[in-house]
Amino acid sequence: MAERMIRVSKANVCPICGKPDFCLIAADGQACICARISEGSIKKCGEAGWLFILRDNPFPVHSPKPKPVKRVPPPDFCSMVKKFRKDRIGLAGLSKDLGVSVDSLIRLQVGYDGRGWLFPMSDGNQKIVGIRIRVPKGKFAVKGSKNALFWPSGVMADSDNLLFICEGPTDTAALLDLGFDAIGRASCNTGVAYIKAMIGQFERKVVIVADKDAPKSRPGGSVFYPGIEGALRLGSELKSIVRHARCIKPPDKKDVRAWYQSGATKEQVMLLVDNAKFI
Repeated sequence: MAERMIRVSKANVCPICGKPDFCLIAADGQACICARISEGSIKKCGEAGWLFILRDNPFPVHSPKPKPVKRVPPPDFCSMVKKFRKDRIGLAGLSKDLGVSVDSLIRLQVGYDGRGWLFPMSDGNQKIVGIRIRVPKGKFAVKGSKNALFWPSGVMADSDNLLFICEGPTDTAALLDLGFDAIGRASCNTGVAYIKAMIGQFERKVVIVADKDAPKSRPGGSVFYPGIEGALRLGSELKSIVRHARCIKPPDKKDVRAWYQSGATKEQVMLLVDNAKFI
């Protein structure tokens, strides 16, 4: 029987036993499965009960009116960024905690709303479409946010400079401190469409910086490294629209910010880039 069966309710009681629970009825009212009564049925349907055909006397099924969907407009992220954006003095403590410069945090339009530090995220046209909040116990996004790009001021979509693509705003800040053009993704698996929209027509040269994550296990037992796999996937997606793409990972640190804090220089990063294979 192809017709969809629905659970009985107070509005649609079972036509056989008259009860509002356990039994099933076809959406067109021409059949039902009663969990209590077998007499007059045509067959047993496992644990569900007994099947009755009501084609000659279909039972009226009442379809409840769908509840109206409340459409909540997205937050005004631009206004939030302007309201909470911090100046040099306000960012000094965060700069010290993160080990990146105040200048780079200003370029990322970082703010503070009383709960935590706000890092705006932009789409491929540099429109702010989300905000990530960094608090002492973790990170979360403002409701309605999209996982987009941490796009600093001064990084142009159509530049001839090498573009570094990394994970997160603090790695982005570290690369800015080293003197590179850089944007950050919300995670190793997000932002592909936004990056394509940003650089798709400019044939950029890109370097994808992967976090040096601990190995993870798949259900079948095989091992993978999320940061590396995410970076290579992005490289594969961008291959047809960029001049060339390479992937690097910090040689002995978890991420590029930790590498920068340990004393990495621009020359050391470029040495790693120059020795990396094209994707």
